Amino acid sequence: MRRPTAAAVCEAYRAGSAAKTGHLRGDALALLLSLANVGAHARVLGGEQCGGLGAGGVGERLGGHGGVVAAWPGGAAAKPPSLGVWRLLNLPPAARAAMRFAPLSQLLEEAEQQQQQQAAEGQAAAGQA
Repeated sequence: MRRPTAAAVCEAYRAGSAAKTGHLRGDALALLLSLANVGAHARVLGGEQCGGLGAGGVGERLGGHGGVVAAWPGGAAAKPPSLGVWRLLNLPPAARAAMRFAPLSQLLEEAEQQQQQQAAEGQAAAGQA
């Protein structure tokens, strides 16, 4: 019996129903993770369009040391895509706890709110000086 690694799951889906994972090959996933410099203690924000396989590969590479935010295009009202493939990887509990999924519009709204708060705090500090 083979351990369910991201590459093995990728090849299994490619042989059966490749459309669920965006026709992603195991070597292409490895290249993406390598070029993105994904390793332990990294904080990774990734776009997810491969059924959760990209996020699962990142979680596997991190090994529970770091964090993953997988975002998909669309708003909070839009139906999220199926992201269940990452659950097939048997990631350790620490790696599962480090994974978050959110629509890209929500992340952008939160970033904008943080920038506005920082600008307001900066103006308030400048006014007091």
